[in-house]
Amino acid sequence: METVPCRSCGASLIWGVNAQGERVPVDAEPRKRITLWPSKDQALPPLASLIDTYVSHWATCSSPEAQAWRAQQSQGRTG
Repeated sequence: METVPCRSCGASLIWGVNAQGERVPVDAEPRKRITLWPSKDQALPPLASLIDTYVSHWATCSSPEAQAWRAQQSQGRTG
């Protein structure tokens, strides 16, 4: 996947597209998360799987301009 620098903080990010067709910036480095899947046998504990997930860059941007980007995102202007 192509990475680009954030215009505000310079961090590497990837542009994705959500279900509504809007562009969404995510941090380029995935984070490991544990997902629990219910067992078919209720007597057994859930199955744990380690997966890569991506975090919205709007949530992690450290730039003072980040608040303005978040405001645009909440108003539906993402591009």
